[in-house]
Amino acid sequence: MSNWERAASLLKATWLCLFWLAPNASMGQVVATLDATLQLRTVDGITVPYQNGIPVPSFEKQERTSLSLAGPWRKQRFAANHDLTLKKRDAAGFAELLSEAGDRFKPEFDDSGWPTHQIPGVENTINAYERRPEYYQDGVWYRRTFMAPDSLRGSFAKLMFYAVNYVADVW
Repeated sequence: MSNWERAASLLKATWLCLFWLAPNASMGQVVATLDATLQLRTVDGITVPYQNGIPVPSFEKQERTSLSLAGPWRKQRFAANHDLTLKKRDAAGFAELLSEAGDRFKPEFDDSGWPTHQIPGVENTINAYERRPEYYQDGVWYRRTFMAPDSLRGSFAKLMFYAVNYVADVW
């Protein structure tokens, strides 16, 4: 058998294995109903990305007031409802989010028993060699109290996250 024939056989076997291992919708997989929020629009002949109807900013330094929220945040892991995570944010989906949230989104919620976590930072720890690697561990609530300066009162504000995985609901 030539090298070409061996490579073709290996490719076929790999494809069959991947096809066999691939998730199948008939096996109970749930289809997400959360609408995509990223669009590409052409403005004056230039393709511009939009997120939630707002142009996605470049990450170049801008001449504007900014407020860093880096530092210690309170955090709480919870058993996230993964079907809810990818569900459309309509009235029914929002009602389910409120139910899952409990009162954790309210300003008066007592998070004093939650551990702190330095942000920015890695949420899951990466294990040492020959141990199970980092793995997904459900959802995380993060809370941080801050005061914006009075000079920003009445101004447009945009909260930017540089590393949110998949979906984040911000309250």
